[in-house]
Amino acid sequence: MAAIERNRASCRNHPSGRSARERRRYSNSRSARGLLNRSYRRPKLRVMTSTLILLLLIAAIVPFWMASRDASERAVRLAREACSRAGVQLLDHSVALHGLGLARGRDGWLRLRRRYQFEYSTIGHDRQRGSLALLGGELLWITEPERASSPS
Repeated sequence: MAAIERNRASCRNHPSGRSARERRRYSNSRSARGLLNRSYRRPKLRVMTSTLILLLLIAAIVPFWMASRDASERAVRLAREACSRAGVQLLDHSVALHGLGLARGRDGWLRLRRRYQFEYSTIGHDRQRGSLALLGGELLWITEPERASSPS
């Protein structure tokens, strides 16, 4: 009985709250050496978390960027076709994104609606503006360029 009381007293007096026997048993363990100490693990966990967040962010941005490039190339192709049908010249061979928003498609799902503007010339020294809109990858509308008038 006295041995138990001494053991309890030594546990209460020691900062870890363990008996001398328990302290000897765990003295060679990893936790005693500080390898599993929370202050040691937290920086690793923060680095892993920030790396994971960065990878998830990249994984979300890359498909958006690729879809935007595809839509831009499709808008250039559609503007070029509309200008050639009207017999006008597409200026600068570029189409600029003018607006980005959400709209519902025919199937009811929300998709990105992209509005593009382009410039064309009817007689060579004037500039006129046309525009088109894409919902996802399909054409919503396009303002057809005015047909070039023949010089009189």
